[in-house]
Order: sequence, then C-alpha cells, then structure tokens
Amino acid sequence: MIDLSRRGFLAWAALALGEAACGCSSVQQMAKNQPAAVPIYVPSIELSPFSEYHPFAQERQHALDDRLLGMYITEPLSINELLLSNLLLGRGPIQKPVNNPVMSVEVSDMHQFETDVLRAAAELGYTKQAIQTMPIHDAVLTSGKIVAHQLDYAHGMISDAEKERPESPEAYMYLTLLEALTGIDKRNEMAKQIDNAPDDIIFAKRQGICRNYAGVNAAVFSVLKKLNPGLKNTYMRYYSPEDIGHSMALPHAWNMVTTLEDTAAGKKLQVTYVDPTWLDTRRKTARNDGEMHNGGEEEMYNALDNAHFGEGSFVAQVYLAQLYEALGYEQRMYSERFTVPRPVLGRYLSHAFQQRIGLCERLIQRSSESTIHLFQDSFRAAVEDMTHKDVSIFLKFGNDMHLMKGEEVENLRRIYTTAMQHDPLLVTRQEISLLDWQSGNGQDKDKLVAHQVKISPDTLFRKVMQEYTQQQHGENNR
Repeated sequence: MIDLSRRGFLAWAALALGEAACGCSSVQQMAKNQPAAVPIYVPSIELSPFSEYHPFAQERQHALDDRLLGMYITEPLSINELLLSNLLLGRGPIQKPVNNPVMSVEVSDMHQFETDVLRAAAELGYTKQAIQTMPIHDAVLTSGKIVAHQLDYAHGMISDAEKERPESPEAYMYLTLLEALTGIDKRNEMAKQIDNAPDDIIFAKRQGICRNYAGVNAAVFSVLKKLNPGLKNTYMRYYSPEDIGHSMALPHAWNMVTTLEDTAAGKKLQVTYVDPTWLDTRRKTARNDGEMHNGGEEEMYNALDNAHFGEGSFVAQVYLAQLYEALGYEQRMYSERFTVPRPVLGRYLSHAFQQRIGLCERLIQRSSESTIHLFQDSFRAAVEDMTHKDVSIFLKFGNDMHLMKGEEVENLRRIYTTAMQHDPLLVTRQEISLLDWQSGNGQDKDKLVAHQVKISPDTLFRKVMQEYTQQQHGENNR
C-alpha cells in the first residue's frame, strides 16, 4: 500500500471531490460567496494523565469560537472524519456506522435514568448534595466508579468471528471497508441486542463490553453534569483508536474528557482519557490475559498511558498534532459551515508545528529502533506544517507561495542537529515515503506517473535550508 502523508492524500481527495461534486469553478464561486469570517481565537490544548487532571471549575458557560473543534470534543468523531467534513465543504459531519449506536449518548427515559444513577452513587457513598459540589476531577472519577459498580463485563458478547483479525493493517483496512460497504455484521445476537439499546437500558440491565462501558460512562457523566454547575465546561465523549494500526493493536474503547478554561492568557483545553472498563475489570484488556492489577482507582481509570497509546503515550501526542493539522487544513476556507480565515489556519499549523517539534525532542531522548519511524513521520509533518505543503510538492516545486518563519526554521535546525548528534540514524535512514511524479514511458510519455520513493529527514532538511536561504536573499533584494 502506498504510504502517503495525511496532507498529501487529502490534497488528492480534495481535488477529486471538488471536480466530481462541484467542479473547480463551483468551488471558487462558493469561496466568493462566503460571508466574512469572524475572528477565531485558537486555544492551546494540553494533555494530562488523569492523576494530573485538575482543571478549575467555572460556572459561567464558555464557548469555542471554532465549531469544528467544538464538534471534536463533544461528539464521537475521529480526526479523519473532521478532515472529510472539510473535504465535503462542511455540508455536515460524516455519519458513524449504524451498527455503532453506542458511540452517542442516547437515553430513553431521562428521569428514570437519573434516579438509577443517583441510586448507584448512593450505594458507593455519594449523596446528591456531594455530587452537586464535586470538583471536576472527582466528578469524572465518580462517573467511572458508578459505571464500574453497575455494569458487569459480558464476555459472551464477543463472537468467534470478531476474534479473528487480519494480521496486516492493509488487510484490516480492506476488511473494514468491505464490511461497511456490504453491511456485514459479525456481532452475535447478544451483542446486537445490547448495542442497540439506549444507554439507560444498558445501565439498568447491567451488562456490556468496553464499547458499552464507554458509551454509558458518557451518559452517566451527563447526569452528573446536570446536577453540578461546576461541570458546565467539561465534556466526556466516547473514544476509540484513531489509526488503523492502533485499532489493530488495541481493539478497545474508552472516554476522552475535555475542560474548556477561560484564563488570562486566553482559552485553554485540558484533555485527559479515562477507561471505565479497566476500572471495573482491573485487568490489561489489551493483552486480555486475565492478569489482575493492584493499582489505585485513579491509576486504573487513567487511559493516557503506554497501554492505551503506546510507549511514552507518543501516539496521543501524534493525535494532538494531527488534530491541529486537521483544524488548519486549507480546504476549510471553502467550507459552508466551518469556514475560518487563512490567518487562523496558519495559527493552527503553528500549534501543530510546535507539537511536532516537542514530540521529536521526546523521541530523540527515547531513541530506539521502534521510534525511528515515528520520529521521521513527525519531522516530515513539521516540515509540512511550516511550509503549508505536502513534502512531495515541496521537494519538487519549492516553497514559492508561503514564507517560512525564521523561528520555525531554527527550531527544525535544532532538532536536526540534536538528532544527528544523538543518533544519526534518526535523520539519515530513508523511511519517509512519498510520491515522485515523473513523465511516463512509451504511450504514456505525455502523462505524469506516480512512483513511490523513500527519503530521509536529512534530504528534507537540506531542501528546507536551501529554500529558506533563497527566501532570505529575495527579502534582502526587495
């Protein structure tokens, strides 16, 4: 399978969708017809393990300027789905598959559900009055404890067909796409019955697996949120791995929790991840070996860890960079619902660049055979974020449309130099895949043919410095 960067693939997809759905002239006309975009503040986003997640409760409701970011923190959407929403010109988010209703909060009888949640809370020693004044951290933990207390893990929901998984990401992607297109459903009848039930019914019947635990946890937290005014700006949503390789390694679901804070320095999002299934079962479900663990409740509930996001939780840091990149994707300027001005897109990409540079720094310190590819992928993405171009286009045509910032160039130089001193393989090994467009042969000589090639960060860095030197000379000659 051709390994394209997210920006490279989406540039192709945007072109294809634009031609097929609207035509280039229609897209341009849509851009002309856009209302003036309002100023949008780009918030900082911080990831914290649950033990360090202690945001301040603010009873005044805050709102995010960016609706697309607001969708991501409140709805069970993946980063790829945000990108596809951009490509479809913001005509509505991509819908989740119909066989996954557990991803959204659905309650059939809210009054009875609230009664059941408060009853379970009382059994754990929490009064309604205590819930009404709980700090955010404690309320998030209480929600998970209520779910863990109420639900029992239903091993019978997992069918034999679901246990058979392809060995390669390519095969997994093909199988997933095939099942989505053909409507193949590998779940057994027990799983279908539980999955299709509203969250309050699952809570009452007390059975589920990880996807149900995560869905019910979001529903329970919504009850606590109604009671506690200090939770107004905190959101809990269903969460599962964003990447195919991650999903293969950990076919699991948990929750993402986000609090929006309004500080003197501006708006800030504090994000953590929690796992109500592990809080209940006390076992490493990634290995599913039944091994019991004696950690405290906060440790077991925390999902920003190596088990959920790989060594050093690096995958979570990659996802944050990808989120910034999705929010800064150029196609948003043509969106009907999520339009933002170009300077805002640039600020998102600056955040993405900083996130990529920080990740590269951590990967240098943890340099190993398993982290080289991750380092090179982040180095490549950093170059794309600072040039606003896919590296394939940048290497072939240079950087004539966007001026690189001196500060970002120096940060990239620092990472390159540090990596070369610490472990030269980080920057000299050729593991960055891209497409090289060349003229065809024979009857195809008038056509451009794509060839997959691999380059090193060293090649990219030298091209950056060459283009930046030319940029400086151009500025000095003006």
